[in-house]
Amino acid sequence: MLRILGVDDDPALLEDCRRSLNETGLFTVDAAISAGTAMQMHKAAPYDLIFSEYPVPEMNGIPLIKALREQGDTTPFIVFTGRGSEEIVMEALSHGVDGYVKKGEVQGEQIARLTATIHQVIGKREAEKRAFVGENDLLAGILRTVPAGVAILKGKTITHMSEHLCEITGYSREELETTDIHVLWPDADTCLQPPADGNNHAMNGDAIPVETRWQRKDGATLRVLLSHGPLYPAHPERGTIICLFDVTMHMMADDALRMANKKLNLLSSITRHDILNKISIIDSNIIFIQKRNPSKEIDTFLLKIGTTTRAIQTQIEFSRVYQDLGSTDSRWQKIDSVLPRRMVPEGVQFQTTCGEVEVFADPMLQKVFFNLFDNSLRHGGHVRNLQVACSEGEGGLKILWEDDGVGIPDDEKERVFERGYGKNTGLGLFLVREILGITGITIRETGTPGKGAIFEISVPRGVYRYPVGKKG
Repeated sequence: MLRILGVDDDPALLEDCRRSLNETGLFTVDAAISAGTAMQMHKAAPYDLIFSEYPVPEMNGIPLIKALREQGDTTPFIVFTGRGSEEIVMEALSHGVDGYVKKGEVQGEQIARLTATIHQVIGKREAEKRAFVGENDLLAGILRTVPAGVAILKGKTITHMSEHLCEITGYSREELETTDIHVLWPDADTCLQPPADGNNHAMNGDAIPVETRWQRKDGATLRVLLSHGPLYPAHPERGTIICLFDVTMHMMADDALRMANKKLNLLSSITRHDILNKISIIDSNIIFIQKRNPSKEIDTFLLKIGTTTRAIQTQIEFSRVYQDLGSTDSRWQKIDSVLPRRMVPEGVQFQTTCGEVEVFADPMLQKVFFNLFDNSLRHGGHVRNLQVACSEGEGGLKILWEDDGVGIPDDEKERVFERGYGKNTGLGLFLVREILGITGITIRETGTPGKGAIFEISVPRGVYRYPVGKKG
């Protein structure tokens, strides 16, 4: 049974309302003839709903609802008044009134309208409560499943947190409640400052990503990927929400791998240096022997030795280039900026239609186009035209490297990308495919033999972009 408080300076009307509502068997109604008395009664034993005349002694109905709402009291409130001006209605709604009932001359009708409004307001509140419970259950399920720690700050104090945040930091829920954020996050003041780019992301409701360090209860330092933003974008003063992922183990693994690669690269560099020194000694001895005018038989052997040492030297140099592949983070690069324009010889026309498009690739992307350029000039015969064209389709971006040379036979279109295949070192196109493959970019040859080579580079969506306003 719902407890209702009626507030009116007309005791007779209040009594009629109380008796009629009590007879429904759904409500228990108490009466107060002043706002002050009503506030005292509601504070002593909170009611499920309040209806009030406007005005009433001491405090009219509008300030009564305003006073309740400012205290955080969300009790359903109905204005029950003989005054029906539009200004009163608008003022009442602006202060959070749930319903408005205008008194009438016929006693039974006005009580019936009040009863119907009470049912409507209570029904709406119950529906909102069910929806709120459902949303809370959904949110709790998300927080329980997502491997992230979530906290809500009021000022610099933690007021709410997810269970996973407790697991990450080693603190219990009771220990974290009312804890100053600096205990966990020493750099909180710096990181929570607006970004230096001048954009007020917080006012826009945007989450701001930060890579920072947190402190566990046991003193261990955590490396976390964190984002923060206002809990209510329209009212940032009401709190800040923080969501963080513990990436400590991933970062430690990356650091260990980076250190191992650094040591392997150092060892490889020393080994290459020593091998090249030995090759230099062999070359010196070949020259020394040749100056002695050896027999043709000996000279044939010397030629084979020299050819072999040149091949070894080429392989060593390739290992140096291949060692650098993937050792530096991939980055966004403008296609037009990595093309070998300055190397184009006289008599060869070079054109590009790629404009401002950028691709996310290994820093050695420039070598991809240098090797394609070298392949066209070295194996294309009398090449007079080179063209690089970019076009966007359903599958992503297509980059075509075209020449008007002799082309590539059908049975060699795939083999040219194999390591060691070709008339020179056999490493150029192999390296091209390896460099592009780091970020999921593929390459194949689609030209017509006798009419020129066409190397088709396919860039998937998400791995290319156009600067804002520069597409096409």
